[in-house]
Amino acid sequence: MRRSNSRKPGAAWASPQAWSSFAALAALAVTVTACSGAGPNQTKTNSYSRDGMLGATQANPNMIHSQTYHHYKDDKALMQSTLSKVKGVVDATILTNGPDAYVTLKVPPGMKVADADQVLANAQKALSENMPRYRMHVKLAKRSSR
Repeated sequence: MRRSNSRKPGAAWASPQAWSSFAALAALAVTVTACSGAGPNQTKTNSYSRDGMLGATQANPNMIHSQTYHHYKDDKALMQSTLSKVKGVVDATILTNGPDAYVTLKVPPGMKVADADQVLANAQKALSENMPRYRMHVKLAKRSSR
């Protein structure tokens, strides 16, 4: 004997009890899916630890952990490199003291005073452009009058 199905197709979903069961299953599926760990094909997101949005930032170039952090040794090497490209500079002595850099230039003996002054101006400009964090005090070394 066959039982006749007197219900209409889809009539089982019309009852409130069926809808609440369906909603509970859907909520369970969403919870299980959302709480599962990152699978091998999923991308792991990175957090922004110190981007300044939370008050802590590493944008200060003088912080040790910053990639732009410079030591005085690095700064002096950059200044020497800059001065090596200035025509007329034979040698230079560089002293740093906080935000001040004291640079003494040596020019070839016998160079005219006007040319030496031009070398001084060129060196001052090059250093100021390449090392804006320092106040540059550039002078010429005393020449011997033989």
